[in-house]
Amino acid sequence: MPLTMKQIERERRDGRYLDADGLYLYIKGNSKIWILQFYKLEEDGKRRKHFMSLGPTHIYNLQQARKLANKHRAQVKAGENPKEIVQKERDANRAKWKYPNTNTKKPEPIKRIKICSKCNNTFAVKTKERFCESCKIETKKEANRKSHQKRTIDNLALRAFRNLGLMENIYDRIKRS
Repeated sequence: MPLTMKQIERERRDGRYLDADGLYLYIKGNSKIWILQFYKLEEDGKRRKHFMSLGPTHIYNLQQARKLANKHRAQVKAGENPKEIVQKERDANRAKWKYPNTNTKKPEPIKRIKICSKCNNTFAVKTKERFCESCKIETKKEANRKSHQKRTIDNLALRAFRNLGLMENIYDRIKRS
C-alpha cells in the first residue's frame, strides 16, 4: 500500500518504508530521506540491485519524490545509470562556480551605503565598517602615534624620572599635552 503524507509526517521509528515500485522512505534518527531501489543489468550479464538517494523529505514531498523516481526508472529502462547522470550534473554545476566563464558570473556581495562616524560622508560598504577609507587611515595613524607616545613616556618614566622622584608629576604633565 502506498504511503501518504500523514504517514510520512507521523512516522518516527528507524527503518525503510516502501511507497511503490522501489521508492522507499528511509528514516534514521531525525532524518527522513527518499531512497530509490532499482535493478540494473551489468556488463557481466547479471542483474544487480542499486540504491540511490533522491533527497530529504523537507526538500521533496511525496509527489515530487514519485516524479523523480519515475524519471530515474525511465533512465534505467533506457540502459543508463541514473547515479552517474546525477553525479555529472552536480560536477557540471560545481565547475560553473569554481571556474566561472564570461557567461556566468558569481554575484558580487551587496554594498550598503553608510555614513562615516567621523566626517559624516557617505560611503559604500561590503562588511560592518564604521569609517570611510580616509578616516580609517587617519584613525590608524592616530592610534600608532598615541601608542608610540605612550611607549616613549613609559620608557622615560622608568629610566630617567625614577631617580628624581618626580615621576608622577612629569608623567601627568606629558600625558595631558
